[in-house]
Amino acid sequence: MSTLAFGLAALGVGSSMADGLQSGPLTGVAVALGVVALVRRIWGSKIILDKSTVAVVNPIFTYVIPARDVLKVETSSGGSLSIQTIHGDLIPSAGFAGSLIDHMVGSAIRAIDQVDEYVAATRHSKANLIATKRVSTSWFADICAVGAVVCAIAALAIGD
Repeated sequence: MSTLAFGLAALGVGSSMADGLQSGPLTGVAVALGVVALVRRIWGSKIILDKSTVAVVNPIFTYVIPARDVLKVETSSGGSLSIQTIHGDLIPSAGFAGSLIDHMVGSAIRAIDQVDEYVAATRHSKANLIATKRVSTSWFADICAVGAVVCAIAALAIGD
């Protein structure tokens, strides 16, 4: 919902420049697009259980772990979910980061149960997989971030 609101704000501020480019509205568009990019990155955090792997998608990095390498799935005292591998790596999940809402509805506990059940069912997979870490992809967020940078540079160049 906030993505839509800030997107509409960017369009509204941008449309106010019908008489020509002005640095004030361009700065507003840059801020709105920057907020959209940030929110989309954070809200895109999740855990994906697929093809004998557990993928932890965080705002910046995505970790893909073979299910057989998952040693333990747990929450910290603050409620943040993390996955410990047999290699000693501790991978946090931003999607289950111990928010107030999570404490009330218990989504991290349910996620732990689902991941544990999945790992138990696929642990003996013969697939030859290795753990990987890569940059998370969020095309919409990245396009908004580039737009924010372009608008910010344009606002600086125009000045007032």
